[in-house]
Amino acid sequence: FTDKKCEQILKNLGFENVSSINFKAYSPYLHRKALYKVDKEIDITFIGTFNSPFYKNRDKWLYRLAKLSDKYKVKILDGLYGEDYVNILNQSKIVFNYSENNLINQRCFEAPICNSLLFIEEDNLDIRNYFNDKEHCVYYNNDNFEELIDFYLTNEEERNKITKQGYQKVQKYTYE
Repeated sequence: FTDKKCEQILKNLGFENVSSINFKAYSPYLHRKALYKVDKEIDITFIGTFNSPFYKNRDKWLYRLAKLSDKYKVKILDGLYGEDYVNILNQSKIVFNYSENNLINQRCFEAPICNSLLFIEEDNLDIRNYFNDKEHCVYYNNDNFEELIDFYLTNEEERNKITKQGYQKVQKYTYE
């Protein structure tokens, strides 16, 4: 058993008895929708490491995200964990995610369970195994990123519909 990317590599090498499984989920003891009404005061949030040698492609996306701060309230944060992390997710309308290795990561489950709309790269190898585009999250690409951000920040009803469906979908993806 391995992740999706390694499964493809091993099968291409001729191995047949290989299957991918999900190693990612969320902890229901920490990651949750706030029990009280939270103001969604942050338009777009990114939380992750700024360790550039490992995330060269993501840096380009963070630059594009930062440029949106002229129009929207954007938070790009590093070193945020625990309750502080959960609180920021709950305050965010959109959580931007980019996986350098094009595989699903924990944030794909943590953002929806914290009642935020997940934005994930369209060419992620795993995402379609868990979430449908514009039903549970939003897939973006190089050509539509800013347009999708604008659409979902100006169409609250549509954003809230997908956020709610994402929240419902992710319920079964806990570490238990």
